[in-house]
Amino acid sequence: MTEEEARKKWCPQVRWTSHGEGYTDPFENRGANCLCIASNCMMWKDSMGIVEGKIVKTGYCGLAGKV
Repeated sequence: MTEEEARKKWCPQVRWTSHGEGYTDPFENRGANCLCIASNCMMWKDSMGIVEGKIVKTGYCGLAGKV
């Protein structure tokens, strides 16, 4: 997936919000602090893919694996 797609996904490694409150439901009430940070994460794995007929830099979560 592209980094833009990844940055819209919930990160299972997030444990606390910026206000010190624990999250309760990853699919409801999630803020920007609970989303994937893509290549800024040490677990992000770079790869190449084809998006709309063009070769682009893509990647995936090294913890979760390819989807």
